[in-house]
Amino acid sequence: MSKPRTRKRWIAFGGWVILSVSVILMAFLLLRIFITSSTGKGNPVLDAITGIITFGILLPFAQWIVIRHYFPNSITWLLVSLLGMLIVYAIDIAITTIGILPIQGAIRILSLTISYGVIVGFAQWVFLRQYVQNASLWVFASAIGWGIMAMTTGAIIEGLLEILLFSALPAISTGVALVYFLSTMRRSLGDKEIPV
Repeated sequence: MSKPRTRKRWIAFGGWVILSVSVILMAFLLLRIFITSSTGKGNPVLDAITGIITFGILLPFAQWIVIRHYFPNSITWLLVSLLGMLIVYAIDIAITTIGILPIQGAIRILSLTISYGVIVGFAQWVFLRQYVQNASLWVFASAIGWGIMAMTTGAIIEGLLEILLFSALPAISTGVALVYFLSTMRRSLGDKEIPV
């Protein structure tokens, strides 16, 4: 492994984590503003709109800024990520609004966060499997990062530092998977010249 390539991978990791944490932090803050400004409870419609915009559009876009340098046809990343997020909210609406399961509050947030990690991770796997071996590791990294964040944020988060630390969990877990994929990508693409 040459030093410039290794350095590029860790720069990608740093960009991935910083951009992902920024969007996740923004989502937490927006949701907190909406909850505080309304009745003190979450508004499911406002939650869904905020979630789709931040986690379905802005987060994949921030991640795309990093991966576009490494994967051909990377615009597909945005589409599969948005599709995964729409599936997450369709399930959430079916469960909470229609009343399939009466879950609210912290349990709803927990289920949304874990399902985001699994479902969007799976949607992103559809993109990654074209380019990397062991792409299923992505679903695992996404589920672990978002799952740990969900389990540790079951209580109300009070401070900005807590939000920052919790939002780093999925960014770091998927960032490590990204670095692993970038280190194995040349072999999986048959040694084609790509800027890894």
